Amino acid sequence: MVKEIHASFIVSVKSAQYEVKEEAVFPKTTSLGNELCNIEELFLPEYKFFVNGIMEIELEATLKARGIKRKAVELCTLANVLWESDDKDLTIIAEEQELKVHKWVISAKSPVFKAELNSGMKEAIENTINITDFSFECVKIAMEFFYERNITQLVNERNASQLLHFADKYDIKLMHSGLQTLLIKELSALNVCHFANISLTSNADELKEYCVCFLMNATKKEIVVKDSKKLDEEILKEIGRRSLFSLSE
Repeated sequence: MVKEIHASFIVSVKSAQYEVKEEAVFPKTTSLGNELCNIEELFLPEYKFFVNGIMEIELEATLKARGIKRKAVELCTLANVLWESDDKDLTIIAEEQELKVHKWVISAKSPVFKAELNSGMKEAIENTINITDFSFECVKIAMEFFYERNITQLVNERNASQLLHFADKYDIKLMHSGLQTLLIKELSALNVCHFANISLTSNADELKEYCVCFLMNATKKEIVVKDSKKLDEEILKEIGRRSLFSLSE
């Protein structure tokens, strides 16, 4: 929607040596004009508005629109086309909800799914995979990742553990690495203990390393962290080992 138009223009009849300059702001559809001459002068030969029966009027104008709201362009990538297509040949079921996907897409992203679909098992024959140990939300986010959709806004502290575990179980390396990077950026005194614990159950070594370093630094600076009493024993031992090693040096 356009709120207003800023206009500057020049109207001229060069044969009559006539020129008018105007600048105006139009908040709505309207008109603006100026008097060229009176009707008698218009047709008098000495004023030269008409030359050989023709009057030439020139207009030079600049229009600037203010307040335009442009709709973001949606990229028409192959992945988006595939995600929206209706020729999917595999049904994923989780929490009694179904999601259609392409076999070849999930096989390309996960060697575990690929092996399952090539095994001749019941799932491969019936073109159905029933996932019972993950929520539908988690499965759907993972499938969106397979189709190269942006899942950044879908990941949060509540579902991070399941997503990491899913990526680990199905050997989705890019997703596993990307999730760790995302969570590392969000590390704080409020979530570091939670993230440290889930790093152990999901083989998230990079996330674990950042959490341990964060906790050691917090200890030195006497920063209080949430849920410190819930820290896994393995994390506590690692912090203790590094602290002793640092003191011995």
